[in-house]
Amino acid sequence: MLHPDTTPLIETAEDALAVTLHETGAVDLDRIAELLGRSRETAIAELGERIYLDPEATVARDRDVWVTADAYLSGKIRDKLTAANAAASLNERYRRNVAALEKTLPEDLKPSEITARLGAPWIPADVVAAFSEGVLGVTTPVYHTVEIASWSINVHAFAPVATSSTDWGTSRRHAGELLMDALNASLPQIYDVFTENGVEKRVLNAADTEAAKDKLARIKAAFETWVWKDVERADRLARIYNDRFNNLVPRHFDGSHLTIPGASSVISFYAHQKRVIWRIVASGATYVAHAVGAGKTFSLAAAIMEQKRLGLITKAMMVVPGHCLAQASREFLQLYPTARILVADETNFVKDKRQRFLARAATAQWDCIIITHSAFKFIPCPAEFERGLITQQMQSYSDLLERIDGADRVSRKRIERMKEGLEEDLERLKSRKDDMLTIAEIGVDQLIVDEAQEFRKLSFPTNQTTLKGVDPDGSQRAWDLYVKTRYIDATRNPGRALIAASGTPITNSLAELFTLQRFI
Repeated sequence: MLHPDTTPLIETAEDALAVTLHETGAVDLDRIAELLGRSRETAIAELGERIYLDPEATVARDRDVWVTADAYLSGKIRDKLTAANAAASLNERYRRNVAALEKTLPEDLKPSEITARLGAPWIPADVVAAFSEGVLGVTTPVYHTVEIASWSINVHAFAPVATSSTDWGTSRRHAGELLMDALNASLPQIYDVFTENGVEKRVLNAADTEAAKDKLARIKAAFETWVWKDVERADRLARIYNDRFNNLVPRHFDGSHLTIPGASSVISFYAHQKRVIWRIVASGATYVAHAVGAGKTFSLAAAIMEQKRLGLITKAMMVVPGHCLAQASREFLQLYPTARILVADETNFVKDKRQRFLARAATAQWDCIIITHSAFKFIPCPAEFERGLITQQMQSYSDLLERIDGADRVSRKRIERMKEGLEEDLERLKSRKDDMLTIAEIGVDQLIVDEAQEFRKLSFPTNQTTLKGVDPDGSQRAWDLYVKTRYIDATRNPGRALIAASGTPITNSLAELFTLQRFI
């Protein structure tokens, strides 16, 4: 049963704002003024602190851009405050922005509330160098290559210093090697090497390894005590930490104004479902980490249709596990009986019919194409774009090799090894031809991926290759989704390329969280 369109009752400026958010997904002051029957200036005054003029968007678009308070007073607040102060120095109307942002600004953490550990990426290399000289008694350059999370020092400078093998290290692993371990979050492992029957063998020496670990713990503890002792250094590090990490204010989404036109009135939405629908409409790329049974399919279907109604997307593709295909299709049509959906089931996506299915997907106007994880891999991304993505990454490594110090041999070797891996991928792609319709030709401008934890293994550089659950090599399935997402984001629909959903967003390690950030 479909509910008919109704004429909203407008009594206040807040009512008019809710209507325009529903109609356009944005603050449209001309429409608000029209609904209220008042001037634009009067509407702005009546809305008061519910809307703000965004200085950065106003400059970028060369026209006044107003946004809701929940959008403006969230995100990177310190960055927004800097922009607002600069704008207010030129135009008095931004003074209210500055006052509101200052009230929202997170309170600075004190040095006693911050943990500074060796190897933390926000700690400057010169601070580590000062620690080595002042506490360990060895002067050494310290290199930090942020892009691959690699630290290195002149390990050999520690060998002649007696305390490196007594106070701060052992005879088999001196302080320089242990400092490298601490910076790169590694644990020392000391092996006895011997030859038996002509074969070289390595056996872990438990006693020496434990002794080295004890010295490593002592170095780490010494740094955490030393780093806050100097007032000037403590203030500097606290400022760096607060500016970099204590900067974000989460946005609170409120979808209570949504009426979900075109949806069956038999289905009632809970508040959490309206919140996530509005979040997708308002901000684009979203990870719907709702528990099993929370109604994700209805939420995703409504988000797709609301975005299409507002002109934010034209053709969505929902990717689901094989066993969920029938359920997802059924629930989509249950919510939107008149929706035009194309389903890649076992009858129309077999090998002989695959080209025909993709041709239908490309030539007709579909609200949503629903396809399985296994079928999704058969839809290629343009090979040229994937080659370009790999070439771009290789170039970034080449640029990095030129920037890093020649003495930083550890980082150089690691970057060269990663670059060689990309060169192998590029050679593999050179022989590939797009003999099927690509995702570009089909016209998909948003991917909605259910059970997204299946794509959690995306390759990344790390020092923690020995940790269980950390797989830096990644999987072809995850890389395939990443390339298609980047293609849509770069060429079709920036900021709305991927909507992911899962009841188990983190299944194993925090490496998955990093992967999710890269996808979204």
